[in-house]
Amino acid sequence: LNRDRAYKKQTKRELPVMPNIYCAYVCVDTNVLAKSETARMPTKIPGFVPRLLEKIGRHDSKMSYAYERDVFHVIVEHRFVYICVADEESGQRIPFSFLGEMKERFCQRYAKGKPYPEVNSLPNVSDFKMQITSLIRFYNENPDSDKIAKVKSQINEVQTIMTKNIDDVIARGERIEDIVGKTEQLNQNAQTFKRGARTLKRTMQWKRIVCIAVVVGTILLVVGVVVVIVLKPWQKK
Repeated sequence: LNRDRAYKKQTKRELPVMPNIYCAYVCVDTNVLAKSETARMPTKIPGFVPRLLEKIGRHDSKMSYAYERDVFHVIVEHRFVYICVADEESGQRIPFSFLGEMKERFCQRYAKGKPYPEVNSLPNVSDFKMQITSLIRFYNENPDSDKIAKVKSQINEVQTIMTKNIDDVIARGERIEDIVGKTEQLNQNAQTFKRGARTLKRTMQWKRIVCIAVVVGTILLVVGVVVVIVLKPWQKK
């Protein structure tokens, strides 16, 4: 019996936490631009959102506010406020991953190629509700959704780094053709240096042979002169 209890306890601990995101809001300053609220949302939450918008600061930040057994997760960037409400069992990782993806989709749709949307020229974004609803459903039904978002973020980061590196090469004027040309020039220089080294080696060997021959000839000449002087073949006994 104790073994069965331990197994059940371990199995329960290993099960992934199912997130429970009730609702989400996209706001600017204290105005709600788009929202999506599920049927499971506690009735007290909508009345607390305006109070929360008045309370939080306008500087870029990330924060969480506990309200009874629910938690308001908030991201503030460039006057835009992204909020989602989840139960406390959902933790912080998954809700903030949800907020990050919601913010990314909102900026991609309404920023018009800029890093952030222009508040003064922002169109009616109430139709963004469908995107929020789809994201809430996805994150609530997929406990590993934050891992998927993390992988997507890493892929996007690698693509950004690669693009930046290519831009840096072009900015320095080092185009691919120039790099290939420099490589070919270096190869030609290496071949020329190799041929010169081989010629120099042969020249030094020939000079060495000549020097040895001169030394040997000189020695033989000296020996011959000594022999002649000692023997004096011109004197007859």
